[in-house]
Amino acid sequence: MSTNKAKAAVQGVAGQPGRWKVLELAAIAAIAVFWLIPSVRSAGEPEAPNFPANGPAEFLYLDSDRVIAYLAQFNGGIFTSEQLTHKLTQAENGKASLGGVLELTGGSSQEEMVARQITPTAAANYIDLLAKLEDLREGLKTIGLGRFDSDVHGLTEGQFVVFRTHSLRPPVYLNSYLALRQKKTISTLFPMPLDGGPGRLETRRDRALAQEFRDQVGSSPRVAFALRPSSRGELAAKRAGRKPETTSSSSREGPAERRRRKREAENRVQYLMPMDAHLLTQERSLLKFGGGEFTVVGKIVRIFPGPGSDDLPAYVDSPTVETWAQPLAKAPLKLLCRTDPECTVKVRAEGVTGEEREAAIRESRRRAIGALEEQTEIPKRGAVILPIAIYK
Repeated sequence: MSTNKAKAAVQGVAGQPGRWKVLELAAIAAIAVFWLIPSVRSAGEPEAPNFPANGPAEFLYLDSDRVIAYLAQFNGGIFTSEQLTHKLTQAENGKASLGGVLELTGGSSQEEMVARQITPTAAANYIDLLAKLEDLREGLKTIGLGRFDSDVHGLTEGQFVVFRTHSLRPPVYLNSYLALRQKKTISTLFPMPLDGGPGRLETRRDRALAQEFRDQVGSSPRVAFALRPSSRGELAAKRAGRKPETTSSSSREGPAERRRRKREAENRVQYLMPMDAHLLTQERSLLKFGGGEFTVVGKIVRIFPGPGSDDLPAYVDSPTVETWAQPLAKAPLKLLCRTDPECTVKVRAEGVTGEEREAAIRESRRRAIGALEEQTEIPKRGAVILPIAIYK
């Protein structure tokens, strides 16, 4: 009896070859749809890149050489390009169409490899590095500059960090360089008088002195941005609407009060970020008045105070001082004043006398040199952070 049933089942299957053929084609179609549709979609609609800050970044500063150096250590070597390869398949024979939507082929096939070279941009390399750092445990640590004792002082030197700040203002001594980066700005700073005479000769001399200053500092001078979080006293004064106390001692203060102020100044935290000024963006709106809030990604290379170090000041960025000290001492006063907002306001004020104007112009040099001295040292507590990228 069972033998007869088996024979009947075989005869039933043999009698319905069309039905099995349709089922076979449907199964193939389902597999093809599963594999082909994502590839078609990826070709027509590229996957969104993982941009920082949830969107394309506007970089104030991007050190592409340092980014490539770090990437090389991740990748085991330096790379300059990537090869993207696509495989194209041509098939022959056995065509089957389902509803005019998908055409399947079977039989022999031919494959062709299509390759194209992709040269990563500086931003693409940075995003790649950022992704690699975020994949590492403690590879990229978020810190708050105002929480030095809890967030920074205990870190290991060499740690990659990320933080946000509203206090990224270029130092005063950098203003003249930023104004002279483009040659056409010299004619704006020193406009040529329409009439002839000694005025035109004086303007030519001023322009020549400005160009000499630019040549002295070079096309890519080192500069240090200083970040100093407000102290508790300064924050309290700001909340109360009072002017914060200055560090300058008054003649009415006694020795004890002056020592107290000096200790407070030494204990304030200062961060220094050495940069290549040539890599700063030429979009001046990102630099003027601090430019708003920025995200900074960098590496901490020094933390002060360190073990066994009692030096005061704890650190001086000597390369920056050596780059700027002599050019500032010889820079034309007109250039320093016209690129210093504080000096510009004073000399253009209503009712200002000629003597007051000259005093303000002379003060611009002292202010620039004072800023160089103050913003290139860490008195006692702080850190040196090598920035990789600064963006918003």
